[in-house]
Amino acid sequence: MKRIYYILLITIILIFSSCMSFDFNTIFQTKVKVTLINDIYYNTGEEVNINLFIYKDNEKIQEIKNLKSGKYKEIELNSGIYKFIIDYNEKKYEKNYEVKSNITIKISEIMK
Repeated sequence: MKRIYYILLITIILIFSSCMSFDFNTIFQTKVKVTLINDIYYNTGEEVNINLFIYKDNEKIQEIKNLKSGKYKEIELNSGIYKFIIDYNEKKYEKNYEVKSNITIKISEIMK
């Protein structure tokens, strides 16, 4: 009798999942805290503002404008591989990061 229930349950799940687009990856993704630190200063110690763009699968996820040097910004992202692009002083720098646990990213790391 239990075998019939299992077969019936599997059949219902298969029918339900075929009617809907079912993405297991999004179900099991967890939010991860990312701390972005702008550690860039001019030689004189003046503030430097940067613009940061975060992409995943060629889609812009987030945009942070005018992040001042010496400041940090915490954001939450799903686990995965992200491209961080910095727009600074009419130049663009980019670096990919795999985000799977809480991490801290220094802006100078992206600019290397």
